Amino acid sequence: MSIIVDKPYSKEPKTFSLKDFHENQGLFISRPPYQRKNVWTNQQKESLIESFFRRHYVPDIVLREVHTPSHIMKYEVVDGQQRIIAIQDFFNNAIKLAKVLSDITPDAGKRYSGLSPEVKKHIEQQTLNATVLGGLTNPHNRKYQEIVAKVFWNLQQGKTLSYMEVEHSKLYSAARAVITAELPPPTTRTRLFLNKGPSQTPQ
Repeated sequence: MSIIVDKPYSKEPKTFSLKDFHENQGLFISRPPYQRKNVWTNQQKESLIESFFRRHYVPDIVLREVHTPSHIMKYEVVDGQQRIIAIQDFFNNAIKLAKVLSDITPDAGKRYSGLSPEVKKHIEQQTLNATVLGGLTNPHNRKYQEIVAKVFWNLQQGKTLSYMEVEHSKLYSAARAVITAELPPPTTRTRLFLNKGPSQTPQ
């Protein structure tokens, strides 16, 4: 006897250049209600850029298609927030090209604005793969938000989250689901707690 489970959403592969995350920053909603804060250190961010520079493997990110009332499609970041922020910080001159890259380029240790055109082009052309979740496009649909928050929670198992981050990821607040200025805020704030995993103590 076979077990039949309906697919709750579609999954499509998509590839972005690193430059996409800089030039189209408004396209990515990097802090949906269930996401944790920006927690990476500058060293961690620089190490990620080093991985791209050396063309090392970088795990795929997970995005959710969200449609605004004006029919503009945006990407809500389900998994990969820290990577996207690190990429954007690099292009915004907030972090430097890691000094350990001095074995490849004399531009190691410089910020993006100070890099040679050749080094800029090399970094801009590197890519990051994504899995895009479709069919969950209404940002105010409570069921959709619960599904996506559950996806996020399951992906975080095995990763180090602080106690507050764990509680934050379980919380759904419709008021905080307003992802762009053009989305009208709900009239009431509601909270939906997902099933709790093993208890964790504050770190």
